[in-house]
Amino acid sequence: MIRKKVLAHDRVRATGKGFSFIPHRFLTDGFLQSLSWHELALYLFLVLASDRNGLSFYV
Repeated sequence: MIRKKVLAHDRVRATGKGFSFIPHRFLTDGFLQSLSWHELALYLFLVLASDRNGLSFYV
């Protein structure tokens, strides 16, 4: 098992019971619309591959 370390504990988001988290402002402020298809696919992959602390093996 890979041991991961949280670098900034004050930036860890609370997600409740699920671990996938996409900020609501990304949907309402137009951030997701500004991404290309490839950028959006990469962002969603990293969101889905992260653990409850937002850390991923891929990053």
